[in-house]
Amino acid sequence: MRDLGLVRDGVSLNRLLRMQPDQAAALLRDRQTEAVAGSNVLKRWLAIDAANRVAWADVNAAWNDFDDGDDDEILIAMRVDARRAAKRRAKEDGR
Repeated sequence: MRDLGLVRDGVSLNRLLRMQPDQAAALLRDRQTEAVAGSNVLKRWLAIDAANRVAWADVNAAWNDFDDGDDDEILIAMRVDARRAAKRRAKEDGR
C-alpha cells in the first residue's frame, strides 16, 4: 500500500504545514501513538524546518514533565482538582 502521508484521525502533512509549528507539534503529540511516532508524515514534517524540530522537542519536554511528576505536589493538586471538576460536571449532567 502506498503511503499517502496520512496519519490516524486525518492528520496530513498538508494540514500540519498550514499550522504554526507549536500547534502542529501539539496536535501530533495529542495523537501520539506508535503509528504516529514512526509515521512518514511526522518524519517529513520534522525534516521540513528546524522550527518544527524545536517545536516537537518543546512539546515532548513539556509532556515528559507531566509523566515524571508523580510526586510533584502541584501536579497532584491539579489532578485532584481536575477529578473533582469532572465529577461535578457529570453530576450536573445527570450522569
